[in-house]
Amino acid sequence: MKIVSACRAYPTHRPGGMLFVVQDRARALARIGHEVHVLTTSLKNKACVIDDEGVFVHHLQCESMVNSDEFARGCSAFCGTYSPEIIHSDSLDVGRNWWTGFTDGAKAAKTAVTLHGFAW
Repeated sequence: MKIVSACRAYPTHRPGGMLFVVQDRARALARIGHEVHVLTTSLKNKACVIDDEGVFVHHLQCESMVNSDEFARGCSAFCGTYSPEIIHSDSLDVGRNWWTGFTDGAKAAKTAVTLHGFAW
Protein backbone atom coordinates (compact mmCIF):
# COMPACT_ATOMS: atom_id res chain seq x y z
CA MET A 1 0.00 0.00 0.00
CA LYS A 2 1.22 3.53 -0.75
CA ILE A 3 1.11 5.57 2.47
CA VAL A 4 2.03 9.21 3.13
CA SER A 5 2.41 10.62 6.62
CA ALA A 6 2.76 14.40 6.87
CA CYS A 7 4.15 16.04 9.99
CA ARG A 8 5.91 19.34 10.50
CA ALA A 9 8.72 17.72 12.53
CA TYR A 10 10.38 14.29 12.62
CA PRO A 11 13.22 12.85 14.74
CA THR A 12 15.68 13.99 12.05
CA HIS A 13 14.85 17.55 13.25
CA ARG A 14 15.00 16.92 17.00
CA PRO A 15 14.08 14.18 19.47
CA GLY A 16 10.56 14.25 20.83
CA GLY A 17 7.72 12.08 22.10
CA MET A 18 5.20 12.53 19.28
CA LEU A 19 7.99 12.57 16.71
CA PHE A 20 9.13 9.15 17.88
CA VAL A 21 5.54 7.85 17.65
CA VAL A 22 5.37 8.95 14.00
CA GLN A 23 8.75 7.35 13.29
CA ASP A 24 7.88 4.07 15.02
CA ARG A 25 4.56 3.81 13.15
CA ALA A 26 6.20 4.61 9.79
CA ARG A 27 9.02 2.09 10.31
CA ALA A 28 6.57 -0.63 11.40
CA LEU A 29 4.45 -0.10 8.28
CA ALA A 30 7.55 -0.23 6.07
CA ARG A 31 8.72 -3.45 7.76
CA ILE A 32 5.49 -5.24 6.84
CA GLY A 33 5.82 -4.24 3.20
CA HIS A 34 4.08 -0.90 2.73
CA GLU A 35 5.74 1.91 0.79
CA VAL A 36 5.88 4.72 3.35
CA HIS A 37 6.78 8.34 2.67
CA VAL A 38 6.97 10.91 5.47
CA LEU A 39 6.59 14.52 4.36
CA THR A 40 8.11 17.01 6.73
CA THR A 41 9.64 20.47 6.77
CA SER A 42 13.18 21.34 5.69
CA LEU A 43 16.25 20.10 7.49
CA LYS A 44 18.58 23.02 8.26
CA ASN A 45 16.73 25.00 5.56
CA LYS A 46 17.49 22.40 2.89
CA ALA A 47 15.28 19.98 1.01
CA CYS A 48 16.44 16.37 0.95
CA VAL A 49 15.24 12.76 1.09
CA ILE A 50 16.56 10.43 3.78
CA ASP A 51 16.11 6.66 4.05
CA ASP A 52 15.07 5.96 7.65
CA GLU A 53 15.05 2.15 7.93
CA GLY A 54 12.92 1.74 4.81
CA VAL A 55 10.89 4.93 5.28
CA PHE A 56 11.42 7.70 2.72
CA VAL A 57 11.63 10.94 4.72
CA HIS A 58 11.11 13.95 2.45
CA HIS A 59 12.31 17.21 3.95
CA LEU A 60 10.44 19.72 1.78
CA GLN A 61 11.71 23.16 0.84
CA CYS A 62 9.98 25.33 3.44
CA GLU A 63 10.60 26.77 6.88
CA SER A 64 11.80 24.12 9.32
CA MET A 65 9.27 22.77 11.89
CA VAL A 66 6.55 25.28 10.96
CA ASN A 67 3.20 24.73 9.28
CA SER A 68 3.25 27.12 6.33
CA ASP A 69 1.76 27.69 2.90
CA GLU A 70 5.00 26.34 1.38
CA PHE A 71 4.78 23.14 3.42
CA ALA A 72 1.13 22.66 2.43
CA ARG A 73 1.93 23.25 -1.27
CA GLY A 74 4.83 20.80 -1.08
CA CYS A 75 2.64 18.12 0.50
CA SER A 76 -0.10 18.70 -2.07
CA ALA A 77 2.34 18.58 -4.99
CA PHE A 78 3.99 15.36 -3.75
CA CYS A 79 0.66 13.61 -3.16
CA GLY A 80 -0.70 14.80 -6.51
CA THR A 81 2.23 13.11 -8.25
CA TYR A 82 2.59 10.07 -5.98
CA SER A 83 -1.15 9.23 -5.63
CA PRO A 84 -1.07 7.65 -2.16
CA GLU A 85 -3.78 5.26 -1.04
CA ILE A 86 -3.65 6.63 2.52
CA ILE A 87 -2.66 10.05 3.83
CA HIS A 88 -2.10 10.58 7.53
CA SER A 89 -1.36 13.98 9.00
CA ASP A 90 -0.18 14.33 12.59
CA SER A 91 -0.39 18.10 12.74
CA LEU A 92 -3.81 19.44 11.93
CA ASP A 93 -3.18 22.76 10.24
CA VAL A 94 -6.78 23.97 10.09
CA GLY A 95 -5.90 26.93 7.87
CA ARG A 96 -4.40 24.76 5.15
CA ASN A 97 -6.30 21.52 4.66
CA TRP A 98 -4.31 20.50 1.56
CA TRP A 99 -5.27 16.83 1.97
CA THR A 100 -8.84 17.40 0.74
CA GLY A 101 -7.67 17.58 -2.89
CA PHE A 102 -4.51 18.17 -4.82
CA THR A 103 -3.68 20.64 -7.53
CA ASP A 104 -4.91 18.21 -10.20
CA GLY A 105 -8.13 17.50 -8.27
CA ALA A 106 -7.12 13.93 -7.31
CA LYS A 107 -7.79 12.61 -3.81
CA ALA A 108 -6.38 9.80 -1.71
CA ALA A 109 -8.57 6.77 -1.13
CA LYS A 110 -8.40 7.34 2.63
CA THR A 111 -7.30 10.29 4.72
CA ALA A 112 -6.77 10.42 8.49
CA VAL A 113 -6.07 13.62 10.38
CA THR A 114 -5.28 13.53 14.09
CA LEU A 115 -4.88 16.34 16.59
CA HIS A 116 -1.27 15.68 17.53
CA GLY A 117 1.27 18.46 17.50
CA PHE A 118 1.01 22.11 18.43
CA ALA A 119 -0.32 23.54 15.15
CA TRP A 120 -3.46 24.90 16.81
